[in-house]
Amino acid sequence: MFHRKIDWSSRLVAALVFLPAFLLALAIFHPALVVEGQAQAPAAFTADRDWPEKCSLETLEGRYAWFEQGTVVKPIPAFPFPPPFPYASVGIATYDGEGNSSGHGMTNLNGVPVPGTFTGTYVVNADCTLTGQFTNSRGMVLKYAGIITGLGMFQEIHYIYTDAFSFAVGSERKTPRRGCSQETFAGTYVVFGQGKNTLAPLPGFPPPPYPMGHVATVTADGAGNLSGQGIENVDGVAFPATFTATYTVSLDCMVSATIADTALGTTMTLPEVFTITGEGPFQEMHGVLSGPGAVFVDTLKRQ
Repeated sequence: MFHRKIDWSSRLVAALVFLPAFLLALAIFHPALVVEGQAQAPAAFTADRDWPEKCSLETLEGRYAWFEQGTVVKPIPAFPFPPPFPYASVGIATYDGEGNSSGHGMTNLNGVPVPGTFTGTYVVNADCTLTGQFTNSRGMVLKYAGIITGLGMFQEIHYIYTDAFSFAVGSERKTPRRGCSQETFAGTYVVFGQGKNTLAPLPGFPPPPYPMGHVATVTADGAGNLSGQGIENVDGVAFPATFTATYTVSLDCMVSATIADTALGTTMTLPEVFTITGEGPFQEMHGVLSGPGAVFVDTLKRQ
């Protein structure tokens, strides 16, 4: 009898050990048995195709939004400020899957907004690294190197510049597949941003330059209006702020906004350009000030 008790106890332990693994395998091979309402893998990862074993030019195809920050370390022709100075840039790039690229965006150089376009070429290697170059509106040729990660709407490109013009890092992500409209920018978002006041004197603060940042929550109505509130920090001084804005969204997923930032008894009007990437709960936006005075970047994520 004693031996039989040990035998049943051993069987019970074995059942408890192997039962979760059995149920997991059952759920994998029989999706209908997964509990209703349980979080599912994103559609991009459940598509009926194999994960690519290597990359090619066709891997990089479609419309992406870029976001980069860095420091200009070489003089820019006809630009009034000597290096080094900060800059940030956002925009839309299109790759044709055959080695050609083009796009447009907004770059803020030391507090001076410079819109522009570019055309370029790129090479994708089997190990998903890439190199490329492009010529911008000022006639400057810039070279970069990067790597491709992810699949479908979750594909990303991370890159650095390899010429002597600047030190900068950037990322690119897919824009919504069907394009964008006013309704694409709707809902509640968390905002975090940071940058440097380079040129604009502010009442009660020393002459620039000095750092700035904020965190906030904002709500967009999908019809061109936004409001929210948060905390700002300017040169080490923190205070509450409220925000209202109007915005327009282009078909290629760029957003132009005019923001009224009210804090410390004053209201500043700030133009900003954003790009929209991702879809649904994975939507994300990146922006850069498109008015003079400061280099400032924002990230918005769906709450």
